[in-house]
Amino acid sequence: MSQYSISEFSRYTSNVLLKDTDQMSMANGIEVRVPFLDHELVEYVLSLPDTFKNIKNQKQLLVDAFIDFIPPQIYQRKKQGFIIPINKWMQKIKTAL
Repeated sequence: MSQYSISEFSRYTSNVLLKDTDQMSMANGIEVRVPFLDHELVEYVLSLPDTFKNIKNQKQLLVDAFIDFIPPQIYQRKKQGFIIPINKWMQKIKTAL
């Protein structure tokens, strides 16, 4: 698991996600911060035993760290995806034309 995490971080996160986020934010004049990628935090999390890294709930460690600060209706809710409202945007553009 740790080798997978290191590979995921060094290849996908660094080379794809951060690059794409940087390009999109700069193109729109937005400054983006990534506090969970602080090198000391990343090193700490990567050093944890695999027993702390739950495949079924990938964010359980994060929830456990902030459980006293987050209302139950937030951390107990069902996972949901983010859907880009492209049809709505296109309709708005069409109407404007």
